[in-house]
Amino acid sequence: LQIDLLFNNNITTSESGNIKPQHGANTSEEITSPQEVIEYPTIRIGARILFWTQNRWSLCTGIVYSLMQSSTFINEQLYSNHVSHYIGIPLQISYLIYDGTNSELYTNTGGLAQYCIGSNLRGISYNTRGTNFVISSQIGVGYSHRLGESIAIYIEPSAELILGELPQIYESKGRFSLNLEIGCRFLL
Repeated sequence: LQIDLLFNNNITTSESGNIKPQHGANTSEEITSPQEVIEYPTIRIGARILFWTQNRWSLCTGIVYSLMQSSTFINEQLYSNHVSHYIGIPLQISYLIYDGTNSELYTNTGGLAQYCIGSNLRGISYNTRGTNFVISSQIGVGYSHRLGESIAIYIEPSAELILGELPQIYESKGRFSLNLEIGCRFLL
């Protein structure tokens, strides 16, 4: 049995295009002035529990909090700030490739189901357009190094693909992202 405390940082790319006015605007025209969309890295923190079997396989689940942010500037003036908060449950299967004295190399695959618990645009809370529920699939590789008998640190680069309908904040981030997860592992 392992308990992981994790920090995850998504590395995404964004595209700049025409912006539609936000909720409550009096016009249906798109804004076509010079613009820049800044996508801040998605931050995830959480805890996972891993159950190892005798033959190098493990099953992992837990709870994860995600914070997503973006800002839009038009003519170098701030047009909008978008912040969304998600709570998610990961489910992964891992396979142990190498098991050394103080280190492990493994691969994993699985998914993450997330629900939007809050969103605000320019400081005003609102209901997100579309779905508040996001499902993604992930695949990655990890390295763990023991610091003592019951504690280890780990790093897991991975790729993530969003499945189904994209919530509004995901539209500019896109369906695909690269993640880098680091954490502390407690071995019980």
